[in-house]
Amino acid sequence: MRLQDLALLGFCAQRCCGRVFGTKDELCVIAIYSALDSITFSGDQNRDLWENRCRRWPRVISTYASTELYCSEAEREAGISHLKEACFLAAELELIPRNSVAANLTEAAIHTYKTVDYLELRQDEIVTLPVLLSRHHFDRVFATLDTWEYENWFHHFAGCFGYVYWLIILAMGTLYNVSGLRHFSDDRQGGRSFAGFWMMSLFLTVVGYRLFSENIFWPDITSQILRYSADRAGIMSFGNMPLLLVFGVRNNILTSATGWSLSKFNLFHRHVARIATLQAVMHSALYLVICIRASGDLLSDVLENFVLWGVLATTAMAVVLITSLDRIRAMAYEFFVAAHVLLSIAMLINCFYHTILLKTHVYWLYLWPTVAIWGLDRILRLTRTLYLNIRLQFCDHGFLKLIACSMTYDAEADVVKLNFEVPRALETKPGDYYFLHQPLRAKGWENHPFTVCSWGAGSTPYEEESLTPSLSQRVRRDSRLPLLITNLPQNLGREWGLDNRHISETTRLTFWIRPYDGWTRQLRRQCLHDQNSTSTPFILLEGPYGHSLPLWDYDSVLMVVGGTGIAAALPYLQDHLRRSLNHRSADSKQKLRTKSVELIWVAKQATFQQDVVNRDLQPFLCWDDFRASLYCTDSDHRVFTENQNRITMSVGRPSISSVISDRATVPSITGLKIAIFVCGSVQMCDEARMATRAAIEHGHKDLQYFEDSFTL
Repeated sequence: MRLQDLALLGFCAQRCCGRVFGTKDELCVIAIYSALDSITFSGDQNRDLWENRCRRWPRVISTYASTELYCSEAEREAGISHLKEACFLAAELELIPRNSVAANLTEAAIHTYKTVDYLELRQDEIVTLPVLLSRHHFDRVFATLDTWEYENWFHHFAGCFGYVYWLIILAMGTLYNVSGLRHFSDDRQGGRSFAGFWMMSLFLTVVGYRLFSENIFWPDITSQILRYSADRAGIMSFGNMPLLLVFGVRNNILTSATGWSLSKFNLFHRHVARIATLQAVMHSALYLVICIRASGDLLSDVLENFVLWGVLATTAMAVVLITSLDRIRAMAYEFFVAAHVLLSIAMLINCFYHTILLKTHVYWLYLWPTVAIWGLDRILRLTRTLYLNIRLQFCDHGFLKLIACSMTYDAEADVVKLNFEVPRALETKPGDYYFLHQPLRAKGWENHPFTVCSWGAGSTPYEEESLTPSLSQRVRRDSRLPLLITNLPQNLGREWGLDNRHISETTRLTFWIRPYDGWTRQLRRQCLHDQNSTSTPFILLEGPYGHSLPLWDYDSVLMVVGGTGIAAALPYLQDHLRRSLNHRSADSKQKLRTKSVELIWVAKQATFQQDVVNRDLQPFLCWDDFRASLYCTDSDHRVFTENQNRITMSVGRPSISSVISDRATVPSITGLKIAIFVCGSVQMCDEARMATRAAIEHGHKDLQYFEDSFTL
């Protein structure tokens, strides 16, 4: 075995049984007894490494003697103490005390010992007397171990620096959210944040390498670069794993702290995952190159257990990354979910086995927090689901009250409407969304997020009509009702949850779903197979998740939505009506700031738009300062011509940038603050965002852009 191999084995052994990183004072003694491992003393052949270091007299005397020459008193004290501890922890042996060999450590005795230079003695040459290390020999080993210590420190520094980076980003987001300071940014879903993380990760991957030609582990520079960069990439990949879960779990307290949407954190999750996967691939590829350079027998090296586990972990990460690409995710969402969960679990298991040989398990410090975050999120999700869908009650009809669901498909509008009666009184707010589970299906593990488009107090027996028609019928009796209604019928207040004296034990939630492929298409088929396109499936809700955008803090609100994105806008309209009604109540001390709301809605189906107008927008037509412009993009559809005073209907697609540019002049003239709320396709959001940015650059500073997302 070569000298550098023995030295590396000895140094790694002492690291595994001792501290993760030796202190600078300890390193002097560590370098001496590691350098002496390359010398064969009499009796060493059949003895354990630590028995040789701790109990073989010539070797121990040589260690003490060399420390007298090259180590300060503080270094000797710290290093010998470390060696004693290592002897006990590694082999339960006691280091030969210095006073037992003091006679061999006098100045006269030390001068009689032979000075040994690096590689001066052959491996098979037996040494029977104590020796001294030459200065060059000591300096070379010390520099090698010091570099190894530094590289390990820098690897873990790079692996943990991501926590500092994201802590700063999250702290800034929390500060803006808590302080109420808001500013526009065209930074689409935090693009600058993860762009900075990409650059930081690349920078930390290529810097911080100490390279020198007298390294006893890897004498050539190429080998040093390969080893250091391979270790750096692997440790940084491990370091990113807790971040993956922090950004990827549903029960994320950071959404409340920063006010950012879960879809934004989900995008952070994707980019961190891509970086971690590329780092894992780099780690595996470089180590395969190292194996080929060292032995040339790649197959036998890969079949080593710890290497094989690492290759499997990297493969699992790569497959997860491929299946999570947008195109594959859209084409086979159910396959993506199953592969994502199963392969992620397999990856974590493989990572544990890949590093199990390291007795200190230092890399598990990255893995266990990942497992803990994932497990806690699963427990919280299960708790949410049970609490929301099942209620214990003791009555004549039994002691369990379950969630009820009614599902209807509107063929002309091509929309599935889901109405839920939740057996609990929920405090629902705009921006809330739920994950829907259908556990009795063959793929019962699937779950999909949908935004609540309306809600209210529940009723039994369950009705299929939405909450808003009854409100519409009562409000339309007097079309002259002002924006701020002063007299609210008592039963109308109960329907909308405005009368605090009436508390329902159930909550009604309504969802609109556009059927595409997979599970949503199955919902449509299920409705069509039943009479009147109506079904009562067993579906569970998990939630609520999400947060409300502070649209009520602005004088005017412009809503730009596309297709079923109207489901995200309606809750804010409903919330504003509630605030208007509560503002005029006798005991209200709330101030209503928003005085103008405009809705721009672009959709393909005119039938869907007409249905929403008749059902859900009627209550808002009594507002003096509400208006809506509806656009149908499909010329084959018959456009309804009824003009509902404040609602106009057109064929075609509006210029979103022109609309925003025109509305941006209002705050400049009046000094009012305007909020621009957008929920639609990627193209619509991009156009609205750039138009808002252009308006602000032209001096219209009192604009604030808010964006909701179709999907997570």
